[in-house]
Amino acid sequence: YKDFPKGTMLRGVAKAYEGASYVVTLPDSDIKSMNDLVGKTVALGPPGSGTVFNSSNVLRALGLLEKVKPRMMSFADAGRAVENKQIDAFFQSSAPAGAVVKLAETKGAYVVPFTDEEMDKIVKEYPFYYSAIMKEGVYKGVPATQMPYLTVYWVAHERVPEQAIYDITKHVMKPEVKKELGDAHKGWKQMAPDTKRFAGLGSPVHPGAEKYYKEAGVWEE
Repeated sequence: YKDFPKGTMLRGVAKAYEGASYVVTLPDSDIKSMNDLVGKTVALGPPGSGTVFNSSNVLRALGLLEKVKPRMMSFADAGRAVENKQIDAFFQSSAPAGAVVKLAETKGAYVVPFTDEEMDKIVKEYPFYYSAIMKEGVYKGVPATQMPYLTVYWVAHERVPEQAIYDITKHVMKPEVKKELGDAHKGWKQMAPDTKRFAGLGSPVHPGAEKYYKEAGVWEE
């Protein structure tokens, strides 16, 4: 945040969710490690998506971005393309994801693990990633797997009025509203103030959100 002047108008509202970035292929593929992606056709995500941003970062950090044949396509299309062996692998964000669930239930899915050394390279190049384990059972037949994660944040422009952000934050933090959001998208079940983390990122919390969190007794310096 501090190193990007164009982003200094951003103000934190809440942590949205923790998201993974990982590679999926078929169990009978010869892709068993990240280095095996060299020369392969890999879907990086839907055009203009956060998944393309993350997959490009991961591949760049590992020196692989220029060594794969990239494709841009939706997750559903990528899953079908892997199933039909039209492409070799695809990047996915979040878990469980529908395209991977479907693949795992039909042809089977292999999630490529990241080594400790690979994770060190990614985190060194892009400190907003961290290493975590996707638990066994998220997908049929897929064991616990190490991969890069990052935290997705809910932010607002500094010009959004304090009262507006206060009202919105107060509303979405109601248990019944959080449940409704979580039922619509599983990621929102992880939503939390996480004000201490914003301080570490160097991004100020929006005054409206700060006012609500202090009133609710959940503010952390």
